[in-house]
Amino acid sequence: MVSKTNRKLERERRHIRVRRKISGTSECPRLCVYRSNSNIYAQIIDDVKGETIVSASTLDKAVKTKKSNKEAAKEVGTLIAKRAIEKKIIEVNIINFRDFSTNKHSTVDDYAYGGGAGMLISVEPIHLAMKTIPNIDKAYKILTSPSGNVYNQNKAEKLSKLDHIVFVCGHYEGIDNRILAYLDEEISIGDYVLTGGEIPACAIIDSIARLVPGVISDESIVGESFTMGLLEYPQYTRPEIWEGERVPEVLLSGDHAKVEEWRLEKSLAKTKEVRPELYESWAESHQEYFVKKAKKEERLRRKLQKEARKKAAEEHFWKNNEKYPWKGKKHLLLYGLYDKLLTLQKWDGPLLPRY
Repeated sequence: MVSKTNRKLERERRHIRVRRKISGTSECPRLCVYRSNSNIYAQIIDDVKGETIVSASTLDKAVKTKKSNKEAAKEVGTLIAKRAIEKKIIEVNIINFRDFSTNKHSTVDDYAYGGGAGMLISVEPIHLAMKTIPNIDKAYKILTSPSGNVYNQNKAEKLSKLDHIVFVCGHYEGIDNRILAYLDEEISIGDYVLTGGEIPACAIIDSIARLVPGVISDESIVGESFTMGLLEYPQYTRPEIWEGERVPEVLLSGDHAKVEEWRLEKSLAKTKEVRPELYESWAESHQEYFVKKAKKEERLRRKLQKEARKKAAEEHFWKNNEKYPWKGKKHLLLYGLYDKLLTLQKWDGPLLPRY
């Protein structure tokens, strides 16, 4: 006699015919999909050979208990982090806590006490998985969660100096709150919700890996967004002119001091527009910059004013050249007196001798 549970599982099974052929066989394999609680399992079965080609589920992506460093590099994905793993500058191991489930169905989630939508990850399989990690007591343990501390560059720099970090990635509605007793911190990568904590963990790993000495050059890190508390300045490469838009002349001048000054000004302008809270924080701790900038602007204003007065005097002199026909050394001495008189008397009008 078939039990109600078996009949229910049988009703949940769905057999779907795949409409394409697999190379090496003339038969069309079967895609079998069935559910268990909230998890979805799938298998592609070759009927000719009588074996499973691929099997996967929403919780288990055909991942074994622990992946090698090389296999982990493929999971992390980004090129810089991948190179760091392959060169053994950093080491990444992936553990599937579903392999530590203690029930016969290998499930790790259950309904939440008090009701509510969604499923919660149980604390037991995660704790058992953590106990298999060598020197877990000395590791810094992090839970990726939308309710954690917001991640930033300062946090990345602090984490990059640690020797061992363990990330616990939540899923569905989260994890049983009692897991926090085994962790050091909750971290969020932003004010939004994802289906799982794997993407935030990969983002944090990438941001940490690039700060580890030997992964990338120090020059590539200096001047980046948030490194100095500001957003990064705009950058340009060849061609010099693109659809009528030129590269700023200062970047082509070869004057490194002016280039650095231009970059800082652009960083400040962009930060003030996009992230005003960062700009205000930077401004409070760099008051001396604005004092120096004000003095420099005042010197420039006086210089321009002096040049304008001198130009006006020259134009007035040549316009009235018929009144003053003399030339030569006396003429040059006259301009020397103009500069001194403009400085001492601070007179806006042209200075000419009266005859």
